[in-house]
Amino acid sequence: MNSDKNGGLKIKTFGNTDIIYNGKSILYEKQLTPRVRSLLQYFIINKNKWCKPDTIIADLWPDNEYIDEKKVLRTYIYRLRNILTKDNEFKKDFSQQINILNTNGNYQMSISDDTEIDTEIFQRLTEQAAAIHTYKELIDVSENLKNVYAGHFMSDSAKDHVIERLQNNYRSIYCTIMVDMLTKLNDLEQYHDIISICESFFQIDDLDNTINCIFMKALIETGQVNYASRHYNYVVKKMREVLSIEPSPEMTALYRNIKMAGGEDGYGENDLMPLNMSFIRNMVEEIVTERMESKRAIYSVLKLEILNNTTEIENPFELLEMIMLASLRRRDIYAVLNKSTAVAMLYEATDKSYDLIKERVIEAFHKIYPQKNDKVDIVISPALYIT
Repeated sequence: MNSDKNGGLKIKTFGNTDIIYNGKSILYEKQLTPRVRSLLQYFIINKNKWCKPDTIIADLWPDNEYIDEKKVLRTYIYRLRNILTKDNEFKKDFSQQINILNTNGNYQMSISDDTEIDTEIFQRLTEQAAAIHTYKELIDVSENLKNVYAGHFMSDSAKDHVIERLQNNYRSIYCTIMVDMLTKLNDLEQYHDIISICESFFQIDDLDNTINCIFMKALIETGQVNYASRHYNYVVKKMREVLSIEPSPEMTALYRNIKMAGGEDGYGENDLMPLNMSFIRNMVEEIVTERMESKRAIYSVLKLEILNNTTEIENPFELLEMIMLASLRRRDIYAVLNKSTAVAMLYEATDKSYDLIKERVIEAFHKIYPQKNDKVDIVISPALYIT
């Protein structure tokens, strides 16, 4: 939202609901009690419509036990009016742009045409995105969409079937248009842009199957198979825990290609993982990328070794990988060396955080590893600066 119409007054609904003036919220946090916030969200959704008090109360607070429901509603509306007229961050009257009217006992939030609402900007951008094909236009629109869609619709709302329906609708539109633009960028072979756009998208929603597949394909195209493998395992774990679903056949097929590209197949339980040129190239590329981003990257080296590992386990490599995935961050780089040893390069970890990292790895070990008699030894070397 780049316009400064109306002195920069804007209504924000994606992410936390807010009213912005000149880039700053007009609301005091203490003002927005859950009921006042729900009322503001209700009026925004029903902007410029007359609403009966009984309908508002039934929609927002069906289980209330107030003796005088309409009096309570009038109190909340009074508080909301105060925010819009004087009791706000700027001590300014915004009622010419956003006003709550009362006629014959019915209420309406009147919003002027020159007040920006992010849902309307979102709609214009999605319509624009469907008609563009050039590289510059795709990048510009994707950046504008990211700035507008800063979170799911009214994500700070109480559980409400109307808002949940709108959340699902906007999410579906956003995912559909992102898939369309990413597909166009793929046709233009702009894989690094695809990766960057997907990483921003994942900050809001990292479980969309189609976008995850596009992301993994772009990682394969750029040789980042180690990153792609870690991302696949992270997404699959979260799909199972959050949605209780398995990855799609397309995603599973991509993972098989990733394993072949990264040389992860073909070694036995007692063998060291072959450090072939593909593996080395991918690790170096990831380190160089992070180094270029941060100018002075800090790494610490972690070694994890399972002690007394005498019991045969069906797939110890997978268990070690799960421990790494459950306890490390996305920018950390790890490798499973054999059935009892894994190493990791910890990005931007300092000696102050070593104990916390060890605790996190040990906790993951006890949750994932089936042999309770075995123990884990963790050693973290001092930080290594890459400049």
